[in-house]
Amino acid sequence: MGVRSEPVKKCALLHLVNVRAQVDPPMSKHNFGNVIWQSRANPGAGDDGAEVVRKMRDAVNAVDGGYVAGLKGGDNFMEENAGLVCDEGVVCLGFTSLVGFPFHEVDFEFGKPVWVGLGWFPLMNTVYFRDANFGGIEVLIVLSKHDMEKFQESFFMSKL
Repeated sequence: MGVRSEPVKKCALLHLVNVRAQVDPPMSKHNFGNVIWQSRANPGAGDDGAEVVRKMRDAVNAVDGGYVAGLKGGDNFMEENAGLVCDEGVVCLGFTSLVGFPFHEVDFEFGKPVWVGLGWFPLMNTVYFRDANFGGIEVLIVLSKHDMEKFQESFFMSKL
C-alpha cells in the first residue's frame, strides 16, 4: 500500500545562498548579520534525482560575484528577477543549510547553549540542515499538517 499523491503540479526548488563572500568589497568574518539571496531551480516532470540535484547546484553556483553585483546595480533588477518568487500554481520547496555556522559556540556568560532554535517563524515547505550540538546533522522539515502526514506515511512505508 503506497502513498497516494495529488496530481502533478509545477514545482520550484529554492535554496538560500550565503552571499557574504561574493560582496565587493569583501565583508569581514566579524561583521554581524546575514547577507542571503534565493536561488531557484525548476525541475521537469521527467527529471531523475541526479538531474534535480544538478539543476539545484547550478542555480546555487549562479549566485556569484557578478550576480551579487547586479543586486546593487539598479532599480530594475528586482523586477527583472521577479520570477525567483513562486507564482500561483507553483509548489515551492525550500532548502537551506546552516551547517558550519557556529551557533553552539555563542556564550553570553551563561555557558554555551545545549540547543539552538531557529529564532524565527520557519517558512512552510522548507528543509533546514544544521549542525547538531553533539555531532551529526539536524534536519528540520516544515510542512503543513496534511503534507507532513503524507511525508511520514511515505517515509515509514519505504522502511518496510
